Amino acid sequence: MVEEIKLTPEQAYLSTFAFLEGIYRVTRSNELGTLLGSMLLRAEGGTADPAIAGEWEQAMRQAISGSVDARFER
Repeated sequence: MVEEIKLTPEQAYLSTFAFLEGIYRVTRSNELGTLLGSMLLRAEGGTADPAIAGEWEQAMRQAISGSVDARFER
């Protein structure tokens, strides 16, 4: 893939947001737009949808633990 890059949780979150935003710009998917709206960071802290931060953190922990399998198999 790419060389190993170490990110803080905040950088990883912003990386995820930027990746999804790039796809949204191409597809204009309503569902993806809604997800991005939920992921927006509020000035006072937290995300627009407080639940999304917990769900993202759980996904990050799954990735760190190696329990995410994104391999394509026929």
